[in-house]
Amino acid sequence: GEAIRRLRGLLFELRPLVLDREGLVPALRQYLETLEREGILASLEWRLRTEPSPETRALLYRLAQEALTNVAKHARAERVEVLLEERGEGVALRVRDDGAGFSPESQHPRPGHLGLVAMRERAEIFGGWCRIQSAPGAGTTVNVWVPLQPALPGS
Repeated sequence: GEAIRRLRGLLFELRPLVLDREGLVPALRQYLETLEREGILASLEWRLRTEPSPETRALLYRLAQEALTNVAKHARAERVEVLLEERGEGVALRVRDDGAGFSPESQHPRPGHLGLVAMRERAEIFGGWCRIQSAPGAGTTVNVWVPLQPALPGS
């Protein structure tokens, strides 16, 4: 029973109902509340004229969630800022923290720790990009851009 409860919790965390029912901004707000309960001040700014497609919305949520999970687990940050804005024919996402930072060049995936690599791959498969800027003691910024509609295979 406990295993089933945990699995359901993980599934809802991966794609919360609020994402489909209310949209990307309410889903991100809800996720940021979990960080605030852990003592990290979180802000969300958005400049979206329309709600992204369901595919784009889900991708942006997962990318933001992965970046924010890294903040909670590794950054030792006091603050995190999330920005969503339409840019060209796509949506830009920025997650910036004031935490410990790291040297991106020295980061090699360890078994079971593929977050940064997976973020880049997800964005690129969709036709976008993901860039991580960080330095020890200077916090981390994750910048993502994805098209409003996913890239078609082979295009």
